[in-house]
Amino acid sequence: MEEPVCLIENTTSGELQVNQEALDILSSIRQPVVVVSIVGMYRTGKSYLMNRLAGKRSGFSLGSTIQSETKGIWMWCVPHPRKNDHTLVLLDTEGLGDVEKGDSKNDTWIFALAVLLSSTLVYNSMRTIDSNSKQIAARNDASECIQKFFPKRKCFVMPRPVSQNDLRILDQLYDADLDPGFIQQATEFCDYIFDHSEKKTVSEGTPERIMKEYDGKCSENTALSFCSALLQRLWDSLDHASYMRSGGYTLYRFQLELMTFTYRGTPGKGSEAEQVLEVFLKEKEGQIKEIRMTDRVLTLQEHLLMEDKVRLKTERYQAEKEAAQRSQEAMVKRLEEQQKAHKERQRQIMEGTERERRAAQQEQERIFAEGSVEMQKPVCLIDSESTGKLQVNQEALDILSSIRQPVVVVSIVGMYRTGKSYLMNRLAGKNTGFALGSTIQSETKGIWMWCVPHPYKKNHTLVLLDTEGLGDVEKGDQAHDTWIFALAVLLSSTFVYNSMGTINNEAVMSHSKQAVYSNAPRECIRNYFPSRKCFVFDQPASKDKLRIMEQLTDADLEPSFVKQTAEFCSYIFSHSNAKTITGGFTATGHMLGNLAAAYVEAIRNGSVPCLENAVLALSQIENSTAVEQSLALYRQLLGERVKLHTETQEELSR
Repeated sequence: MEEPVCLIENTTSGELQVNQEALDILSSIRQPVVVVSIVGMYRTGKSYLMNRLAGKRSGFSLGSTIQSETKGIWMWCVPHPRKNDHTLVLLDTEGLGDVEKGDSKNDTWIFALAVLLSSTLVYNSMRTIDSNSKQIAARNDASECIQKFFPKRKCFVMPRPVSQNDLRILDQLYDADLDPGFIQQATEFCDYIFDHSEKKTVSEGTPERIMKEYDGKCSENTALSFCSALLQRLWDSLDHASYMRSGGYTLYRFQLELMTFTYRGTPGKGSEAEQVLEVFLKEKEGQIKEIRMTDRVLTLQEHLLMEDKVRLKTERYQAEKEAAQRSQEAMVKRLEEQQKAHKERQRQIMEGTERERRAAQQEQERIFAEGSVEMQKPVCLIDSESTGKLQVNQEALDILSSIRQPVVVVSIVGMYRTGKSYLMNRLAGKNTGFALGSTIQSETKGIWMWCVPHPYKKNHTLVLLDTEGLGDVEKGDQAHDTWIFALAVLLSSTFVYNSMGTINNEAVMSHSKQAVYSNAPRECIRNYFPSRKCFVFDQPASKDKLRIMEQLTDADLEPSFVKQTAEFCSYIFSHSNAKTITGGFTATGHMLGNLAAAYVEAIRNGSVPCLENAVLALSQIENSTAVEQSLALYRQLLGERVKLHTETQEELSR
């Protein structure tokens, strides 16, 4: 059977009748049957226990009866879980003591049928069966019958499975949602029923005798049962657990008075109704006292909790205030330590910078002393003939030809009287060398060269190229400035543009003729040199001392200017790479001289210097030189190592 069916039902006329469908099911069962029936007051959990015996969470409907409109006895036949070839027949009865039925005899017949049909009777009660109270005995006549006619009994005490609110959805809950004590008791109950319930047997004459004695006893106490059932129903309608709170007892007393009023206003209770009420309330006195004590305790706890909250809030405020004060003091102390550390770092940086400057100067002096280049002063690399054409100075070419090391070429251009020569002297590690003034010398034009050992890069030569000032109106030839600028760019690996203002100042945006001429080099630098480094120099000394700059020492100059100059030189030494040509080849002094000659020759012929053509010419020169050197070495080795069979070469020729 997948679900229960009604075995004995109540008709609308109040008579009992057997359901034919149930009889057909029983007729088909040829095995011995173990019949377990359950009776008890309504809403005491009978149906739930029967569902547990059937191994299901649902089946027999939970509530005051099987269904709200159904009366009688319901049946569910399932295989016996412990006894093979036996069928377990479960009989669930409607609740006893329901005042809405109006006929107490119906309870009597239901109870009698449950006893007669079962081999094991389960009586479900909200209290113990063996109560000695007279009133309780009067109301619980079923309990007396059980004590009298069932000398062999087994009692199971089960706690409430869930809270009052969850009882309505008990068939939807799993074991994990129920009270563990209840689960244990329910399991023990099912195990006992399965192991100790015997198959149903029949004795002649026994049912009639039992029913006769029981019917007489029940008739005497109908009124008392009605009162007890009414009070129990009214009592169960109260949500007692909801009043277990602070202030709940006052509301609970009001509900008790309302229950008493309803009870007294209900007709048909009999002459002993007040006695039943008195006994009932006395029985519940413990629960009423529990709610009252809970109210008092929780109210006291609320007051104590409120006091604790106020105290904790005050303590927390005080602690936060003290913590904020400590945090502020710590922050002040930390700031002071940071300021102290910052000053110490500044001092260390200044000392480190000074040490680095001195070390760089010492290293520069040491390299100068150990280097192979012995130029004591600059020489002219490119100057002008009387006709105004540029020419390469042979002395400078001879010096470059003797340099076989990679060269780092630093050239400088800029307007006249902007301090170019002074900066190049500083790069050479000297106070004098390149002449200071509007040009290299007042009567000299072109580009001057000074070769010194590189202070940072071992086996490298630093070639410094100083150009005459641009924009001198006395020269009268603007094309000359252009060629000087172009040669400085083409020959250098690091190009320095010296200006009295920033490269990207507002003058660059001016469109006047003088502004365009003056700022043309600046625009070229900004357009063709995207990677730039800017150094800002303060005025080195007063105007009177500027005329004797060559005679001044660092102590006579402004400290800021000395520092800025040292940073400029350090950057040039550190970041300037060796001169390279197309193809990534590193240029030597010899190659640099040939490049200068090729560029000047192109300018003299009236063509624009082409880097590719210059590289081609340079490669031809270098290759020719290499061929000549190789041929000379070959002839030398041939004369040293080859032995002829004749005395002379002429004899060999014959």
